[in-house]
Amino acid sequence: MTLLLLLVGAPVIWYFLNGNSFGDIRSKAAPATNLRFSTTNTSAAVGQQITIQIIAETNENKIGQIRPAVKFDPAYLKAISMSQGTFLTNFAKADAEDRLDNTTGIISAYFYGTQPVSGTGPVATVTFE
Repeated sequence: MTLLLLLVGAPVIWYFLNGNSFGDIRSKAAPATNLRFSTTNTSAAVGQQITIQIIAETNENKIGQIRPAVKFDPAYLKAISMSQGTFLTNFAKADAEDRLDNTTGIISAYFYGTQPVSGTGPVATVTFE
């Protein structure tokens, strides 16, 4: 019985003496994939079209599919289209999954591929008026 307590107790004591950890698992977590907007137009006249790119930064991750969605104020913008970005080589667009709603102010699309991609680049281009 004493041997059993020693075998079980030693790892428990080691665990608590070393900061409640057998190793820092945070260093093993993959960095998040980030999305950001990019545009060269910072203003537009009424009726003029403006394009905005959605840029993915995958860090160490890979993208095999993505559904970018943009919520906008329909009082100021009218969505025209969302097209596939140049970063998504060997990807296809599922047209049945497209959503363009200028009443609620949402535009989205679904892109999927057989060859996941990683790095940084445009996944979609959104055109507004």
